[in-house]
Amino acid sequence: TNKPILTYQSHQTNVTDLCTDGTMMYSCSEDLSWRVWDFSQSRPTATYQTNCCLNSIGLINLEAQGESEGQKFVITGNDRGQVELWNIQDGKEITQLRVSQSPIRSIAPIQEGKNGLAVVGCQDGIVVIIQVSKDPTSGEISIKEVRKVEAHVGSVLTRVAASPDGKLFATASADSTAKLWFVETGELKAKLADASQTRWVWDVAFTPDSKRICTGGTDKFCRVWDVETCEMKKQMEWHQKGVTCIAIIP
Repeated sequence: TNKPILTYQSHQTNVTDLCTDGTMMYSCSEDLSWRVWDFSQSRPTATYQTNCCLNSIGLINLEAQGESEGQKFVITGNDRGQVELWNIQDGKEITQLRVSQSPIRSIAPIQEGKNGLAVVGCQDGIVVIIQVSKDPTSGEISIKEVRKVEAHVGSVLTRVAASPDGKLFATASADSTAKLWFVETGELKAKLADASQTRWVWDVAFTPDSKRICTGGTDKFCRVWDVETCEMKKQMEWHQKGVTCIAIIP
């Protein structure tokens, strides 16, 4: 019908990111808050205030050794270059790590194996892979930097995405390219560039089988690339203005 089923309304200013575990939805905003939503309700079930504008939100899973079930946390990235980890039940901050002097633009948890890893994209073109871990003795939760990648030096980084199989991550940038990287080593696999793609690339998204990746940008095109060969398979122009966000339905 092209009509909304439900409108979710509560943030005071721009909503910058959303994520879901299939049951609940989580949002963050420039209004210094992140919120929890039940899909059946138009108002949030919980609102948690922060002290900085939030640009990205995700869910990170941690498998604790010796425990039958892992733990799930909310992870956010803010304008101060900080990654913050939150208790999903009560919204209390558990710990934080400053990974950059520039704002964090995007976070992509690596879900394969539920190993507590996430890709963090910073506005200055640097990508930091972080790991959330739990001390088996004290039970203390911590965040540490695993490696740093100079992905788009000199250009604004707009988005990062992790492949569902956990092997690769992708970056998008104002330098008219997207790039594919190996998670394990941080090495570049390929640059996804086309002669007609001369403006910002705003978003990247993997297909559920990790075999294709889709990019979208200011030039109004969506492009589909083969992950193995890194060849462009298709390009589509649907919009009147730039493509700023892509979601692939499983």
